[in-house]
Amino acid sequence: MGFVVVKEADVKQQVKDAFQLAHNDAAEMFEGDRQEQYKSFKLEGIMEAPVGVCVTCDRLRNGPVVIGRTAIPEMDLYSTVCAVQNLWLAARAENLGLGWVSIIDNEALKEILAIPEHVVPIAYLCIGYVSHFHDNPELEKAGWLPRENIGELIHYTVGKWFYEVSVAEANASLPCDEGCSKPYRHEDFRCDCPGAADLFQLRRRWFHLFSEKLSRRFSQPF
Repeated sequence: MGFVVVKEADVKQQVKDAFQLAHNDAAEMFEGDRQEQYKSFKLEGIMEAPVGVCVTCDRLRNGPVVIGRTAIPEMDLYSTVCAVQNLWLAARAENLGLGWVSIIDNEALKEILAIPEHVVPIAYLCIGYVSHFHDNPELEKAGWLPRENIGELIHYTVGKWFYEVSVAEANASLPCDEGCSKPYRHEDFRCDCPGAADLFQLRRRWFHLFSEKLSRRFSQPF
């Protein structure tokens, strides 16, 4: 990976112009009130930030065969993204604001910053002190997108040793929230009775049961 530090106002202006072109194209992808709301968002701080940093990935570095990239060739790109995240966390720890300008054409960025053809721009970052930090993401506050439900994003594989035992245990020990005695059906994760707990509640119960089993399993010496 590599880092191109941008401080010159004329270079920043070229980056800002490239952003504006991509920003205008993006606005046309929305309609009506959605388009107007999109146009109202402040999605970059290219000119305001004292420092811009373009994080890049040289895909030819270290030769054609690299440990860690033989099965997943894109690992160099992912590692560069990890570097961006580390930089973001470090900036926040130093009370610095950092913004990733993702609405920009990479080819335009390469031309402006004279980046070689084989090098891939991963992120253009705006870094500097800010007046304040938001408690919640701005797009969430604006109602553009709701916060994701973490319970719907985490999935667990169930090994055969757990599945065979846990189904019996769950059927015996997890009555529904309505207080009936009927067990949940493990095939569709629902109780037979009316007004039974919803899918999320059941997943939560299964997660607790799974956690207990893991705790018991790993608390014993191998």
